[in-house]
Amino acid sequence: MRSAIINKTPEQWLQELGHTPEKISEVINSFTKGAALRVYMYAAPHLFLRFHGKKAKNAIYLPNYWVDGTAIGSAFGRASQFEGMLTGAEISRVAKNYYREITAICRNWNDLRDNELWKIELRGSETVEGVEGPIAPQPTFAPTRTEPASASMLSGGATQVYLNPRTPFICTPVDWNVG
Repeated sequence: MRSAIINKTPEQWLQELGHTPEKISEVINSFTKGAALRVYMYAAPHLFLRFHGKKAKNAIYLPNYWVDGTAIGSAFGRASQFEGMLTGAEISRVAKNYYREITAICRNWNDLRDNELWKIELRGSETVEGVEGPIAPQPTFAPTRTEPASASMLSGGATQVYLNPRTPFICTPVDWNVG
């Protein structure tokens, strides 16, 4: 469940978090260019997901990019077409590759390890705020200090929310293989 926070632009909300103009630009540019971005307050029931690995710059409970929980359903829904032809582990791998594609997580940003998936599952009166919009396409491999970005692209398009969880207590680790 969500409700728009009226009279507050995404840029204003990000500024209130204390972000620099450069960080605000980075966050806004992570969404599809020209998409209508909005600031929302999310309430129960709502699910967000994030692969948060060893390369993560911030703690899990600090403002960061999360994906609406429907993305995992979409990934496993698409992979389910292979039931009966592939093993459960192979279907999980297909789902993870599709998840990477629609969430545009560059291969050198995150390994998407099974034990690095986190969720925020809002319950009761829990709420979080965030900027929502479709994820912008990203190169399959982001540029590094020694290599340019790859020419191949991940399509993005899933719903991304730049969230401010405010507390580690709503961020729960899950195992990709458990569901």
